[in-house]
Amino acid sequence: MCLKLHSSVAYESSDIDRNGKIIWLQTTLTPIFDSQGGLKKIVIIESDITRLKQVEARLSELNWHLERKIEEEVQKNRQKDLLLAQQSRLAAMGEMISNIAHQWRQPLNAIGIIVQNIEDTYVYGEMTPEYIGKKV
Repeated sequence: MCLKLHSSVAYESSDIDRNGKIIWLQTTLTPIFDSQGGLKKIVIIESDITRLKQVEARLSELNWHLERKIEEEVQKNRQKDLLLAQQSRLAAMGEMISNIAHQWRQPLNAIGIIVQNIEDTYVYGEMTPEYIGKKV
């Protein structure tokens, strides 16, 4: 392909060194042409990129772990938000029930005071049919 396009081509490949370890190479092929467009020679440059590949693999692993950690923290935050919303609803419901109870106690308290007045009126002998009619 580099011969057709008259341009360089680069690729990566893996191989095994004499110690049995995997090494990564980046190879660049550059064709050199003469003035008539005929191939004069091909320059091949190989670079050992094993360390770069190891760092990329480690970075990829770290990114994966970081993404998992972020997902866990987001899930925890969602649960906290749901708990806070539920607690807020329960607090509002408690306040509403307290207000209802207050509304019920107020008339009952007034009835209690009237009954005490009727009792005091009876004890002091001031009970009249008009008084009973007025209080009822």
